[in-house]
Amino acid sequence: MERTESLLTDDVEQIKAYNLDILIKIGFGNLSGDILTAAKYGVWAHYAADPQRVRGGPAGFWEVMEQQPVTGAVMEILSETPGAGRVLCRSWSTTYPYSFRSNCNYYHWTSSDFLPLLLNRLHSLGEARFFQEVDKQNSNNGHYFFHSYNDPGLLKSILLSIKYVYRLVRKKVHEKLYWDQWYLLYNLDPNSESDLGKYKKIPLPDDEFWADPHILKRNETYYIFLEIFTQRKKKGHLSVMEMDSRGNLSQPVTILEKDYHLSYPFVLEWDDKVYMIPETKGNKTIELYECTEFPYKWEFKMNLMENVKAVDTTLLYHNGKWWMFTLMLKTVGARTSEYLHIFHADNFVTNEWKPHISNKTEKYTARRRIVHTAMAME
Repeated sequence: MERTESLLTDDVEQIKAYNLDILIKIGFGNLSGDILTAAKYGVWAHYAADPQRVRGGPAGFWEVMEQQPVTGAVMEILSETPGAGRVLCRSWSTTYPYSFRSNCNYYHWTSSDFLPLLLNRLHSLGEARFFQEVDKQNSNNGHYFFHSYNDPGLLKSILLSIKYVYRLVRKKVHEKLYWDQWYLLYNLDPNSESDLGKYKKIPLPDDEFWADPHILKRNETYYIFLEIFTQRKKKGHLSVMEMDSRGNLSQPVTILEKDYHLSYPFVLEWDDKVYMIPETKGNKTIELYECTEFPYKWEFKMNLMENVKAVDTTLLYHNGKWWMFTLMLKTVGARTSEYLHIFHADNFVTNEWKPHISNKTEKYTARRRIVHTAMAME
């Protein structure tokens, strides 16, 4: 169990004399007593775990050992009861199941921006609105049902190590013998959409996987835009297939291929034109293409953003404004898939995208780099 510490009364009074807005707890153990109210907004602390799932330590260890799907992290305002503070920010990172060290590295980087992000929001929104949002968030949290963990003893460590080594060996054997091939399924019967047994597999070559389908329907023809990744080239390119109302399917035709990896061909129709935003993280861009001869010929139009590592960019037109949702890498040690960013603009054919307040409170252009993650739409 974590130890609980209480500061001397004289020390607390000296801290109060500074009229601080926030105290940040750095280190281990719990605090109790008057120190929790010594600053205007309390004592803020970061916990490398989701207290609704795990409490205790070692941080990030049990999620790997017990093969939990996600590893959480929170920042909260401390209270007298450990684990019952007001949650200020929460995130979950996909647990990396084959390395405790890598798992810790990933979720530490994922949550490293909690403090600057929260301070920025407090400054931008003001005290009243900021804590209204905090209270709303905590009203939906429910109760904490966590299991308290401790450092494993010698016998427990040996048993865990055996299971862990077995898992690693099984993974290596699987990688040698098999290739995890992605493929597409389809079902044209609208009355059986929930019946997975009615879905049919689209045949594909043994050395390819197909992913990220985006579909446009014109008359009775479905145009399926997709990524095709080949083992030989070790990268993806974009293709299109045509399917009629009976499920007859054409062979895929390559529509875009670069020296870098391409995937996620997000397509949209606007003003009688068809556009596409593929994933071009390998080029550190978010690129926009316009279709000049549907569906096979596409021309580069512009970079919506540059010097960014972004994936799965998706646009939404809502209430007279274009919204961009994209997963963007902002810290070197993290993973791109952990950070959702949101931007908006009056016209999507532009490089002047403005970030949501939870990204950063400055105008974002194609040549400026974002450093904070988005949390919600305005």
